[in-house]
Amino acid sequence: MRTARYARLLWALSVLTLCLTSWGESKSEVDLSPGLMDRYEVLIAELRCPKCLNINIADSNAPIATDLRMFVRDQLLDGKSNSEIKAHLRERYGDFIDYNPPLSPATLVLWAIPFVLLICAALIFTFVGSRRDRVVLTDEERARLQQLKVRRPT
Repeated sequence: MRTARYARLLWALSVLTLCLTSWGESKSEVDLSPGLMDRYEVLIAELRCPKCLNINIADSNAPIATDLRMFVRDQLLDGKSNSEIKAHLRERYGDFIDYNPPLSPATLVLWAIPFVLLICAALIFTFVGSRRDRVVLTDEERARLQQLKVRRPT
């Protein structure tokens, strides 16, 4: 009887703890005005985490992503524009940090590779397809083929 009472008490305390933790859910790690908050969210969604490789800094839990989010926040509070913030981060981390890197001689190769491979594949398939040897049938083989066609109607 006592164990049932303790079990109910433990269950009630765990439900209460769960309710309190969800009620006191932490807000965003930054507290900005609505206009700056919109710019902040756009920037952190467009910047790639240097450690996680294919996750933006908004979704990454890596310490460097947290530092980059704080850097973006500080720069916004200092009145920097989005392009100035991205330029500073590109200078430090390279074009890799930006999900939409600018078109430059260094990135031109990356943009062109898919198109070049597609053209090469089309040329190869066209060249190989046109060079197939045609099968030349003798008169006997043609007659035999006609007999087979007559026997087996389609």
